[in-house]
Amino acid sequence: MNDDDEIIKNISDYSTVADSYKKDFAKLYNLNILVGDGVKLAPKENLTKNQFAQVLKNISELKYLEGKVTEIAKYGNLTISVKQDDVKNAKIEAGDILTIVAGDKQITAPFGDTYSNVDNKKEIVIPEKNGNIIVAINMGNFAKTYGIKLDDTVKLMLQGKKLYLEEYKIRSIDKNRTNNRDDYASDEVFANFREVKTGLIAPGVLYRTSSPINPGLKRASFADTLIKKVNVKTVLNFADSEDEIKKYIADKEFNSPYYKGLFESGKVIALNMGVDFMADEFGTKLKDGLEFFAKGEAPYAIHCTEGKDRAGFVSILLEMLGGATVEEIKEDYMISYMNFFHVEKGSDQYKKIAESNVLKTLMTITKTTNMEELNKADLKSCAENYLREKIKLEDVTIKAIEGILTTGKEVKKAA
Repeated sequence: MNDDDEIIKNISDYSTVADSYKKDFAKLYNLNILVGDGVKLAPKENLTKNQFAQVLKNISELKYLEGKVTEIAKYGNLTISVKQDDVKNAKIEAGDILTIVAGDKQITAPFGDTYSNVDNKKEIVIPEKNGNIIVAINMGNFAKTYGIKLDDTVKLMLQGKKLYLEEYKIRSIDKNRTNNRDDYASDEVFANFREVKTGLIAPGVLYRTSSPINPGLKRASFADTLIKKVNVKTVLNFADSEDEIKKYIADKEFNSPYYKGLFESGKVIALNMGVDFMADEFGTKLKDGLEFFAKGEAPYAIHCTEGKDRAGFVSILLEMLGGATVEEIKEDYMISYMNFFHVEKGSDQYKKIAESNVLKTLMTITKTTNMEELNKADLKSCAENYLREKIKLEDVTIKAIEGILTTGKEVKKAA
């Protein structure tokens, strides 16, 4: 996020403000209290009565929006009783910075329109389709992180206008995605389906896809047809529970017969994982999934809902085990953003998303802090250490997975 004085620097006479008052002027400007004429502040001129009245009016409009937590979603996002009209009346817009008061914590977060407006593990406030407001952590659990329960009070207050606007514009990609097949170049692109071919991973072993079972994104039947086409025999479902899968199957609009057959024959593991990759629960379920993988049969398909985040994280680990390079892993990961959101390869959006997602994840797994260190890291060894230390996976299982990835055959699989 930008410093307090980042936006006000665009005001032509900001440099004439005394150094000792620059930060104060910046805060007042960012809070829409002292705004000048949009070009100049005239810091050395006296305020007229009308100007002073406007300042007082601006201060009076600066208030907390207070609401109760009405719902805590599966992944810990809060729905609060503050309405979008309340936000609009408070002159809060996408790209503004807010203060969230939750319990005894004060948290700084931008107001945006989707979770991906911020880095993984960062807070965000966004509107919900039904008119309410959501307070969340991208790829994290806000409720658990801050100990929030139903009916708790959450307050929002404007901290600064437009302080996140440039970042928001780069990250604002959700509007580019539709659930209309005609808006995409192929069934594979629409379903975010592809073979993972990085490093030494053998042909025909590993595929990743959006959900072939959840009809919410209108892609399930396409993904189901595609996994059937490549004869997938083992599936890791990171998003759903067994009960959720049974509900999808029971729906009268259900149209994923191949997946149904795999599920009923025990070839699908339903892991129902959260989106906080660092949570203990995520690690426990990932361990179950990878042990299932080690005992399974190729070809494999891995998926969550979009096939982008949880499937992306696990794909990163598997590609590291398969000997892929940083560049190969990055390019495969970013195909999901090109598929779903039409992000152009090499664009500022592409680079920003890669930095805050796949490259950041790789640094976490490898325990590196910058690109120079990451590019020197032994990715395979780092993935093995991560699985051994964080996920508590046994060496025999890790070796079995590596053998499957690089040969596609039973190479002394885990018992």
